[in-house]
Amino acid sequence: MARPRLMKPPASEEEFLAYSKIAETAFATPRKESLEYFERTGHDTIRLYHDRGELAGGLVILPMAQWFGGRAVPMGGIAAVAVDPQFRDRGVAGGMMAAAVREMYQRGQVLSTLYPATLPLYRRAGYELAGTIHEIKLPPRDLVERERKLTMEEITPEAFPEIQRAYRLYARQHNGPLDRIRYFWQRVQKPFGMPPTRGYAIRRGRKLEGYVYAVTKPQDQGYQLLRIFDYAVLTPAAMRRLLTFIADHRTLCESAIWYGTPSDPLLLVMAEHTYRIRLLGQWMLRIVDLAGALEARGYPRGVKGRVQLRVRDEILRANNGAFVLEVEGGRARVRPGGKGSVKLHIRSLAPLYSGHMTPEVLAAAGQLEATPRQMATLTSIFAGPAPWMADLF
Repeated sequence: MARPRLMKPPASEEEFLAYSKIAETAFATPRKESLEYFERTGHDTIRLYHDRGELAGGLVILPMAQWFGGRAVPMGGIAAVAVDPQFRDRGVAGGMMAAAVREMYQRGQVLSTLYPATLPLYRRAGYELAGTIHEIKLPPRDLVERERKLTMEEITPEAFPEIQRAYRLYARQHNGPLDRIRYFWQRVQKPFGMPPTRGYAIRRGRKLEGYVYAVTKPQDQGYQLLRIFDYAVLTPAAMRRLLTFIADHRTLCESAIWYGTPSDPLLLVMAEHTYRIRLLGQWMLRIVDLAGALEARGYPRGVKGRVQLRVRDEILRANNGAFVLEVEGGRARVRPGGKGSVKLHIRSLAPLYSGHMTPEVLAAAGQLEATPRQMATLTSIFAGPAPWMADLF
């Protein structure tokens, strides 16, 4: 991997436009959409990479957090990784990723997540597949739900803090959802390339029990698509009211689509299984600060265990060596030392940390070595719902 070096935000408007052009070429994005994207993320999130004084590429680091075990863990989201064609195959992308990982470590972003266009590059930087994003599609006409005990009203700006709190209550029940920053709420309310969504609060009297943001999009032969960009439902009644909302679009909408997980509780309360689930993609996770990441997530409260790790990390020396992980009462403590009887690469720790892969699966793939007793302890420590995400970046 290329030697890590310091990357900085654009020093001028000209430098920003040059990087924007590189990104437009890499992702075949129209200029207007590209500029709107960087306007939303902010120029301060951009990091540029120079080769012999020339701008070779850049990326975006979005400062946020991700929910694991009921706790929001500080995370840097990597996006818009782009290298100018004339600088490709020179180790530029690897150098950018190594520099980004080191910066995130210094800033206390103990995790990093990205959606990969390729796997080898990011695996060399210590990332591994650790969660999914699924597309859920169903025909509104097949829904039989007609539950209207709860009211639905359009979300006002004054009610938005309430909506954010409801999202956090919903997200913390799962592994993988983002603790959203402003950029992602903008994407929910004003999605790229589509009209603004309309948001509706689901209430029992004045009490908020859920919400939904959706928009209808014209399709062929006069039909429409109901595209749900976000929702959170906190009670079974709210789930049934949301399904009724979808069913109410049956006259003109041929399909309703949203992103989620096959274990979505909304699917569990449906009277029939008329939906179809498609794997849209997988995201990769990087443990940036081993001790910080393990201590920041939550764990099953009834589990008590001790694991002795030996980890390899070619980019961050602080993650190399032997560590003792002790879990009790839903929290963890990490200290250097121990026998290091569980051997793995920092990359292989990511799917274990997120709950995407069990220790047995990792061992079968040759990515983890452990005694049967330590394997059982790892299984109990990292037990939890399968990791997923609804947001793209």
